[in-house]
Amino acid sequence: MFRHYIDTRIWFKKWFKGLTPEEKLAYLYINDHCDSDGIWEPDFALAEFKIGAKINWDEFVKKCNGHIIAMPNGTLKMKN
Repeated sequence: MFRHYIDTRIWFKKWFKGLTPEEKLAYLYINDHCDSDGIWEPDFALAEFKIGAKINWDEFVKKCNGHIIAMPNGTLKMKN
């Protein structure tokens, strides 16, 4: 079962520090909106509206260094 919490040490992780402020918000948004298995069914327009910025989602997933995985069915999965 996926836990909806953020490890406070994430702010010291190299991959997370490499994200833009908008991408950090995208990561937190996905964490807050994924289901109990860590799966988020993307609504990119709504996420960008709430974040307040456009996100290059493909680049964002790559920069997350395996902590968010693009699934073949189009959903995004958070690594637990």
